[in-house]
Amino acid sequence: MTTTPEPPARPEEPSAGGAAPPPSPPAPAAAPAPYDAPAGAAPVTGPTGASSLGGTSRSAGWALGLGVLSLFCVGIVVGPIAIVFGVRGRREVRESGGALAGGTMATAGIVIGILGILASIGWLRYLSSR
Repeated sequence: MTTTPEPPARPEEPSAGGAAPPPSPPAPAAAPAPYDAPAGAAPVTGPTGASSLGGTSRSAGWALGLGVLSLFCVGIVVGPIAIVFGVRGRREVRESGGALAGGTMATAGIVIGILGILASIGWLRYLSSR
């Protein structure tokens, strides 16, 4: 048994005064206002490439990454580089006046860089005593 599809429903007939206008589309949502730095805030510039909107010190990130790398390979070379980046990152965070984060990350890079140097020296002493 086959059924025939029903025709689509017809819109209501317009009233005697004519057809009603179609409904207007909804208004678009307002775009959010861009972030403005607080009045009087000095822009952060320098070799790190950090913007005036803040963020984390790039040097601090490098310090942490190099510190971790120094634990696993060539710590006697990579460790001092991590320490230099850590000191630079701490200075950038301090001089930014709160615009940059990453002081703890920089400190961790310094500490882990020192541990990488010590581990490398211990490993070299172990290998030379064999």
